[in-house]
Amino acid sequence: MNFTCSKIKAIRGSLIDVVQVVDNIKDIESQTRFIDDGLLIIKDGKVVYSGDWKEGKSKITEDVRVCDYRGKLIAPGFIDTHVHFPQIEIIGSYGEQLLEWLNTYTFGYVAPKG
Repeated sequence: MNFTCSKIKAIRGSLIDVVQVVDNIKDIESQTRFIDDGLLIIKDGKVVYSGDWKEGKSKITEDVRVCDYRGKLIAPGFIDTHVHFPQIEIIGSYGEQLLEWLNTYTFGYVAPKG
């Protein structure tokens, strides 16, 4: 399948990811994949290809701009799932910009409790 330019992003660089989730941290090394010259193709916000540049470049058409980050490491986005105990009761509060949200919801909630 070839991907054309509409809503397609192509990124070239060194890729690292975890191929399979592991139950034991000792197994993580065997499940980590590193590709020195890789290609990441994103369509409509979803990764549709992650692999070797030579194998993947035929999947994109000439009108797709390739962002060249050779020499840079591209890793998956990591979601920060930590929470501070005093914030438990306000999880899911209306989403605003971070500082405005902290001032309105978090600091106002945490401060009176000392």
